[in-house]
Amino acid sequence: QISAAESGDLTVHPADVSLRQVVRDIVAAYQFEDFARGRFIRVDVSGGDTIVHTDGALLRRILGNMLRNALEAVGPDQVVTTGWTADDSAATLRVHNPGCMPRAVQLQIFKRSFSTKGPGRGLGTYSMKLLAEKYLGGAVRFTSTPEDGTTFYLRIPLRADPSGRRG
Repeated sequence: QISAAESGDLTVHPADVSLRQVVRDIVAAYQFEDFARGRFIRVDVSGGDTIVHTDGALLRRILGNMLRNALEAVGPDQVVTTGWTADDSAATLRVHNPGCMPRAVQLQIFKRSFSTKGPGRGLGTYSMKLLAEKYLGGAVRFTSTPEDGTTFYLRIPLRADPSGRRG
């Protein structure tokens, strides 16, 4: 899927998607994975049941990568929080963990094949940004400080481009 996305050959399939359901599905799928063992996932549902018109599979992939990275970054008994907010034009999903990324990592986090986790890794954050920006009309960003921890944000329009925009 990444090579198709890079070459502009990935087709977007927009549909109405419930953010609450997407988050619920990913949390349910991840809670028993090895990388989540001993960690806690808190879901902030104060954003209500926001519906976005977007490609649900791509959204799940992006949010899944955000959540997996956060779970892998924290130690046992630590909490990862996810949730969303919406305004008149866009929804913002967020995933927070209490750790802080070193500055050198922050500078490279969206580079293809960059990883702090060893060989064969390093497509997660790269693909998040690629898929969000090139195919969902959105944006991925993060903040990371010792005081506030690390939060990744995915902002996507409430309505996908009606042309079924590709690359």
